[in-house]
Amino acid sequence: SDVQAGALLGTKGFVDILFGLAGSIMVDVIGVRKISIIAMSIAIIGRTLLAFGRSTTSLYLALFLFSPCGDALLSTGLYRVALKKLTTPLTRPLAFAISYAVSNLAGAVADICVDRMRSTLKDVLLLM
Repeated sequence: SDVQAGALLGTKGFVDILFGLAGSIMVDVIGVRKISIIAMSIAIIGRTLLAFGRSTTSLYLALFLFSPCGDALLSTGLYRVALKKLTTPLTRPLAFAISYAVSNLAGAVADICVDRMRSTLKDVLLLM
């Protein structure tokens, strides 16, 4: 139901925050290069499970473990560091503003697409 989907999405958001905080610390301790390789590998596993997983368990693993971990490590830990390292003090505010604007725009477009898909398609049944 919509209430259950909202609860799951809220839980995923909370897990994203936890992994983001841990990822920021890990970038400082382990380094950007190693964390980027680890994060990309974890994110690929999560995306693969989301694309090809056909059981509820595989989708929950993707939504609550692999995707939040990989995405949070990439976005919080690495993108911000990369923006800082690849920009000058003069262009840095614009780079951060564009980064946030694109992220928010992607969220808005995704919401519109999901609403459109839900109104035209029947719900997909998941196998346990």
